[in-house]
Amino acid sequence: MDIKDFKYNRLVRFLLERSLISKGQFEIIYTRKTMSKGYGYSAKDRSRGAYYRLLGQSRSKVESVLYSILLLVAIGALDEKRLRVMQQLMEQISIISSRDMDDADIEVVISVIQELVKQIGKDTVL
Repeated sequence: MDIKDFKYNRLVRFLLERSLISKGQFEIIYTRKTMSKGYGYSAKDRSRGAYYRLLGQSRSKVESVLYSILLLVAIGALDEKRLRVMQQLMEQISIISSRDMDDADIEVVISVIQELVKQIGKDTVL
């Protein structure tokens, strides 16, 4: 999927709007993951300095998210059951995001994601 396709992908837009990752950070992460070598400067709408600053911020943000998850596991707030649900949800999102789906189906998927995330959030912070 090309970065331009994400403008029209309702599921990705939904996830991005609710994530801690900015649109610019997302574009860099996605572009670097889909480039053949995984590295390189793309002078899309930013200077070289802005690109590398945003790249550093992207890496830092991803690390912070991962440390947050590990912290919740360490204190028992995310237990095995919740982690299993998250794993299944991630697998399903991976499958769904590679398919062409109509808006009605995407809305159903989004509502399920919202319910699961809301419930895990409530269970994690009692």
